[in-house]
Amino acid sequence: MNIINKVISLNDGRTIEIETGKLAKQADGSVVVKMGGTMLLAAVTCAKE
Repeated sequence: MNIINKVISLNDGRTIEIETGKLAKQADGSVVVKMGGTMLLAAVTCAKE
């Protein structure tokens, strides 16, 4: 899976970094969002039933 990284600059000087493809590789989809000292990992899995 390719690593995709985007950085968004806000008007007040802060930045939001969004990255996918690096962590939680066993999940069907995952994203890491960073802002300041805060980092959020969201991972999703699915299965056919």
